[in-house]
Amino acid sequence: MKGGDTFKPADGSVDKFMHLWVIISDPEQDPDEVLIVSLTAAHPKKDTASILQPGDHPALYKPTCVAYDLANAPSLSELIRARDAGDLIPTQPMDAAILDRIR
Repeated sequence: MKGGDTFKPADGSVDKFMHLWVIISDPEQDPDEVLIVSLTAAHPKKDTASILQPGDHPALYKPTCVAYDLANAPSLSELIRARDAGDLIPTQPMDAAILDRIR
């Protein structure tokens, strides 16, 4: 797993709303704390620092914002274990230019 990789929880156990999550740090730099953020529907009361649009990623179908306030930092081994157990479903990686905007 690397920066720009995206995934969704396999069920509501991790994220009851099934949001898309993005790895925004470089796991090779710090495998003990991999910074991940979720994407959620854009709304004026949410952080609008980074608004994504349909087409920025195949999973996006409406204006979407990055929920920086819900960022998490699991270890790389935790993410890999969850993926291998089927708890995280990998999706298409985020385009490098979009990842730069999120960062």
